[in-house]
Formats: sequence, structure tokens, C-alpha cells
Amino acid sequence: MKGLEAMKGRTFTPEFKLKLVRAVLSGEKPIIQLCREHNLSDSLIHNWKKLYREKGEAAFTAPTQSRTLAASTEQSELEALRQRVGELERLAGQQALEISILKKSRRC
Repeated sequence: MKGLEAMKGRTFTPEFKLKLVRAVLSGEKPIIQLCREHNLSDSLIHNWKKLYREKGEAAFTAPTQSRTLAASTEQSELEALRQRVGELERLAGQQALEISILKKSRRC
């Protein structure tokens, strides 16, 4: 059980994943040997191999430009929403003040 706990939270570079997958697919090294050498589970390497077969090298590349663009768009939308909330809060405060003034003027 300790071995599994030690593996939690580890991250691997795209180059590392690609190197291991290529070693398996070329027959250079069997999965079990790579697992022992790098203290990895065989299911992890099998998952990497499956991803590689489905998407090629793109499976291990850094975040794509579209993901970066989406994050940037979300950030812009969030900032616009924050500004809108600020405007609405100021408007509500102004209206509350006007109502208060009107109420006082009706009493006189």
C-alpha cells in the first residue's frame, strides 16, 4: 500500500510519457520492466499507450491553444460580469438613496 501512496500526486512530462510508450510499442522494453524501473503501475502505461494510439503525440502535448484561449475567454467574461455587478450595486445604492430622500420629502 505504501507504494501506491508514494505514486499519488506525481506528474510526468509529455516527453517522459512518449519515451515510455515508444519503448513499449517498438518492443525495446516490456511494460513490466518499465514499471519496475520507474515505479509505475502497468495500468498507467497501458492508459498512456491507449491515448497514444487514439491521438498520437498530441495526447501528451502541453495544453492546446484552444484550451488556453478558452481560459482567456472565461477570464474576460468573469471580469465583465464583475464590472456589471459593481454597476448594478452602485445603481441599487443610488436608488435606495433617492427613495429615502423622497420618503423624507413626503413627510414634510
